[in-house]
Amino acid sequence: MFKDLFFLTFPLFFKIKNMNQDKLQTIFKVFSEHFGITYDEFTDRSRKYPKPFQRSLFGYICFNYFKISHTEIGKFSKIDRTTVAHSINVINGHIKWDNYDVNQHLDKLLLKLNSEEINHTPFQILQVKYDELFNEYTQLKIKYKRLVNEKNTNKEIGTVHY
Repeated sequence: MFKDLFFLTFPLFFKIKNMNQDKLQTIFKVFSEHFGITYDEFTDRSRKYPKPFQRSLFGYICFNYFKISHTEIGKFSKIDRTTVAHSINVINGHIKWDNYDVNQHLDKLLLKLNSEEINHTPFQILQVKYDELFNEYTQLKIKYKRLVNEKNTNKEIGTVHY
């Protein structure tokens, strides 16, 4: 049974990876237009001011808004996954302390990204369906408890015979 499940889900795994690559390219297209940089400049190992900030902001948006893993962001940006995680934490700190530069760039980039056509992954679609089913389950559970309570109260009164 597990073998069958594996072969059914295995193609979906590659489809999700390809969709994330498409998302990364679309997100980078918006970044390159906003910051006026090329992919080679973006992946350059330079530590001078704008480049690490741009990579950090790119990782933050990809991870928090599009649920792309640190590993995939790192492969696209040509940096290590732990560096991606650290840069996301740095941007979180800037946002927490209300850094004007970060918030201004973030707002502009998110507005531009909202206008782009970026498809949801099958996982996100499944997550929405799961949430709907879970809400339905909790409603049914409440109804069931109510029926059990009614049954118990009727049993105590003696109106229902078993």
